[in-house]
Amino acid sequence: MKININKFCISFDLHYLCSKNQGMFQKKEQKKVSIEEQKEALLIEKARKNVICFNSECPRHEHCLRWQAGRVVTGSQRLAHVVSPHYAPIAQGRCDYYVNDQPLVMPVGMKHFYDDMPQRIQVRIKKELILYSCRATYYKYHSGLRPIHPAMQQLIERVAREAGWQGPFVYDSEITTFDWH
Repeated sequence: MKININKFCISFDLHYLCSKNQGMFQKKEQKKVSIEEQKEALLIEKARKNVICFNSECPRHEHCLRWQAGRVVTGSQRLAHVVSPHYAPIAQGRCDYYVNDQPLVMPVGMKHFYDDMPQRIQVRIKKELILYSCRATYYKYHSGLRPIHPAMQQLIERVAREAGWQGPFVYDSEITTFDWH
């Protein structure tokens, strides 16, 4: 299967480099980066594309990724989506835009998830997960292109238990990243 994309597709464990000549993904090992380097890169990226915050009056601002992203905005960025400083719930410490800065460990890839399962259980689990998340998203989780968020991991494991699987859940690997929703 050939996929023609002229950009880098990055996960934190593997680097998928799209070759213009071959038009296919090639897996290459990526060097390990510290969680602080990941966080800094994430803040710079999210400051350009997402809602950020400059409200240092918020009682939760010290541990909010949106506020931390606001601190890395450069003078070259002309426009930004910003949480209003007059947003009422902020004063009570219940901001809907709060994003915790604690790193999460997320599983990546499900290529060996079904190895020890009976066929009838595999089929049922796969059908349920595709119905829940759509086919394209399911295959992004399965192939490891998208890390599996803890809420999705709970759903996957609940569906597997309801289908009758009693064994362990095997994911390809794990990454430590931040949950920017």
